[in-house]
Amino acid sequence: MFLNLFHKLLRLFWEPISKKESHWWNWIKYEGQIDPSLCLTIEGDKNSKPRVNFITNLIRTNFTWNKTVVLEVQSDFDKKINIGLISKEENKIQLCNIPLDTNKQYAFLLGFYPFTYFAIDEVGEQIKISFKKISNKKECSKEGVKIL
Repeated sequence: MFLNLFHKLLRLFWEPISKKESHWWNWIKYEGQIDPSLCLTIEGDKNSKPRVNFITNLIRTNFTWNKTVVLEVQSDFDKKINIGLISKEENKIQLCNIPLDTNKQYAFLLGFYPFTYFAIDEVGEQIKISFKKISNKKECSKEGVKIL
C-alpha cells in the first residue's frame, strides 16, 4: 500500500517538472518475439554516463542525458503503437506502455550504451521503425516532438 501511495505521489509531483513523457513506471518487461530486421540500433553517447542504480537512473534520464534520437513509425493506416528498446549491456528488453500514433516523430534519450528500438502495433505485430535524426531535449521541445 505504501509503495502504491508513493508511486501516485511521485507521479503527481514529478511528471510536471520532467521534460519527458515516460518514466521508469511506464517501461515494462517485454517477452514477445522480436524480428531484428524491423529494429533500429543507435549507438550510445559516450559523453553521457551509464545508469548504475535507481538514483543515477533518475538523475541521468531526467537531467544529465540531453541528447535524443528521433524516431518514427510509418504506416499507411492510423494505428496505435508502443515503442520498445533492447539494451544488451543493461540486460533489458522493455516496452513503453504509453500508446503512440504512427506517422509522428518521437524522441528517446540517448544514454551511454547502444539501444535497439522496435515498435509493436495494437494487435501485437512488430512494424518497422525509422531513424529521423539525432537531436537534444531543448530542440525537441521547441519542435513539439514528444520526449519519451
